[in-house]
Amino acid sequence: MSDPDTPPVGPSPEPSPTPPPAPPAERPIPRGCNPLVFGVVMATIQLGLTVYFMGWCGSR
Repeated sequence: MSDPDTPPVGPSPEPSPTPPPAPPAERPIPRGCNPLVFGVVMATIQLGLTVYFMGWCGSR
């Protein structure tokens, strides 16, 4: 059971100090690819245009 690559440290040898792989959930979302932000921006633009055109047509 002795591995020639790892020297015997004791009853419980410490694993090599390698950083754990980052979980996929914490992956940074690229800018502009978030569906929530996209929906909010589109709704805001739609509402702004609707109010703008309603006011523009109502004032004439």
